[in-house]
Amino acid sequence: MDYQTSQKRRLGTSRIVAVYALFGFAWIYGSDTVLGWLVQDSSVMVKIAVIKGSLFILCTSALLYTLINLFAKQLAASEIRYKTILNTAMDGFWLVNEQGGLLKVNEAYCHMSGYGEQELLSMRIADLEVNESADDVVAHNQKIKVKGEDRFVARHRRKNGTTFDVEVSVKCLPAYDGLLVGFLRDISERKQAEQTLQYERNLSMDILNAQPAGIYRIRVFAPETWEKDAWRSSKSSPYVVELASEPFCKILGTTKEAFENNPGMVIDLIHPDDRGGFARKNEEAATDLEEFNWEGRLLIDGVIRWVRFQSLPRPLENGDVLWTGALIDITDRIKAEEEKNIMESQLQQTQKLESLGVLSGGIAHDFNNILAVIMGNCSLAKIDEENAGKFIPEIEKAAERAAELCRQMLAYAGKARFVQASVNFQSLVGEMVDMLKKTTPQNAEIKLDCTPGISLIHGDSSQLNQVVMNLIINASEAIGKVQGEIRVLLTETTINDGHPEKDYNGKAIATGSYVCLEVTDNGCGMDEETKWRIFEPFYTTKFTGRGLGMSAVLGIINSHKGALQLHSQLGQGSTFKVYLPAQINDSAQDRSVQQTIESQWRGHGTILLAEDEDQIRHIAKTFLEMFGFTVIEAVNGKEALDLYQKSASDISLVLTDMGMPVMDGYALFHALKQIKPTLPIIISSGFGEADVTARIDPDKIAGLISKPYTPEKLRDMLKSILLN
Repeated sequence: MDYQTSQKRRLGTSRIVAVYALFGFAWIYGSDTVLGWLVQDSSVMVKIAVIKGSLFILCTSALLYTLINLFAKQLAASEIRYKTILNTAMDGFWLVNEQGGLLKVNEAYCHMSGYGEQELLSMRIADLEVNESADDVVAHNQKIKVKGEDRFVARHRRKNGTTFDVEVSVKCLPAYDGLLVGFLRDISERKQAEQTLQYERNLSMDILNAQPAGIYRIRVFAPETWEKDAWRSSKSSPYVVELASEPFCKILGTTKEAFENNPGMVIDLIHPDDRGGFARKNEEAATDLEEFNWEGRLLIDGVIRWVRFQSLPRPLENGDVLWTGALIDITDRIKAEEEKNIMESQLQQTQKLESLGVLSGGIAHDFNNILAVIMGNCSLAKIDEENAGKFIPEIEKAAERAAELCRQMLAYAGKARFVQASVNFQSLVGEMVDMLKKTTPQNAEIKLDCTPGISLIHGDSSQLNQVVMNLIINASEAIGKVQGEIRVLLTETTINDGHPEKDYNGKAIATGSYVCLEVTDNGCGMDEETKWRIFEPFYTTKFTGRGLGMSAVLGIINSHKGALQLHSQLGQGSTFKVYLPAQINDSAQDRSVQQTIESQWRGHGTILLAEDEDQIRHIAKTFLEMFGFTVIEAVNGKEALDLYQKSASDISLVLTDMGMPVMDGYALFHALKQIKPTLPIIISSGFGEADVTARIDPDKIAGLISKPYTPEKLRDMLKSILLN
């Protein structure tokens, strides 16, 4: 039976045959009966029978033609409707036999797969299915015939070799000799969106778990649904924990599961002498829906820990209230305050201890500014989930600044070197001002004024970031708590022999073209003694220093062959003007065009990636595949070595981490070089370049990229290695 034969067509044929038989029977029986009554002559009867038979044939032929033509038109119209519906559907359509052969497909699936209709009709499901063989397909079809229908997710292969995920809905048609009809929906974008969403959720949790403060969110149900104090003794509490970061549970000395099952355990951990104050604060905040702030002691396993609770309420329409807050361990701060008088009585300190104190204070200050941006934007993203995407670039920028600060600390420790490159100083200053506007006191208004088309400069971006940050922060501190203004001006100027300029120390500034950064505040200003001493190492007018102080700022400017001017009067504010040599005939706009051209580069070949951290390995793999490479993954050095020995002819480059279990990156590097000395190996490390080059000959390293890195940095390194 042809697969296009339908029950409707069989029914139509039966009707035609029935009408024909009825008409023939009526004609023959009726006409013979009438003639028997009217005619007695047999010869006449024969003639009349011939005429009657001819008329019967003509009439029945005409009737058959009319009926068949009418049914054919109806069938053609039905076929057109059928094809139109299938070919306008957004989902793909299959009609297949029990062996998996394709008998019918629609245009939607042709578009999904990249094959033409005739190509698909010559194929079987197994030719398109990634995960099932021909035998698997037949067995699956048998199960569908027994069940009658099925719904599942499969992965299909396009004509160009790529794959895509489909959701398949199949039904068996017993009336069609067991044929199967299926509808297929491309869910690749949906799965990608789900993966992206999960990645963002994981990223948000990783950021929260990386904070020293414990972050939590508790939903308090509407009070009318609960009895007073029922939460103290019952798991069916009037609130539920929606978020508890790892540092939060660590501070409380418990597990996430235990806290979620019994949030009221916090009460039991509070020192008995402090529970009354905690209860009053908590009740006041819950009644007035105001910020909850409490500092006190926890008693955990007999050890006293000082903590600070801080949370904000968000009432919901259904009467519930979301409390989002932070738990901070302030034990060290309390102890420091208790020991402050003792510390102040110590009159003698070595220069090394003083320098370490200043450096640690500066690092803490800079990191707190960066973390304030990250935490602030994370909070905004949680508050405004619909527009969360616009906060991610700010988080990325702050994370990049944190990475640069880590690189600077490694350089101070002698484990990394500064990188000199072309720097878009206009963009750098703009980003730094945007960050500091969110973290400096609001009474100090920062105003930025940049001349368009500022030239690039040659230098290290992390050092230059520190110059801009320290100058603006010092200006903010000079303003203090009164209302003030910080004016940041970026211009380009040329110093000629006929118009000399002198630096803060009276030394002439060399002639040439400069990019000038000017930071002016209307704060307290400086007297003559302070102006002379401000550039001394570790000098500060405050109890704690800021970074390496103005001595470090001056050192960075001198290392960039620049100059510094200072104008200040007591009570009338200060102005710092920084001169940095401009790159001739090289503007930020020209560099942007060049970077756009370079960003279009794509490579090819296979790269062996060795990285034990799952998330970092996933990110690196995604970058490499985005650049056009095939990636082989390994979670440690031994696995990477085994994979290379199996596929050495296919692997054109290796990207490896240093700190890995079983076999670290150093051992892997030397083992691979013994197998193939010319193999390009890129080292990815967070320990600093000096630490790596101390153990591996730099001339044997194809490239060294510090973590964290951007896709642009990785792409540029791959391009420079593979095109040489």
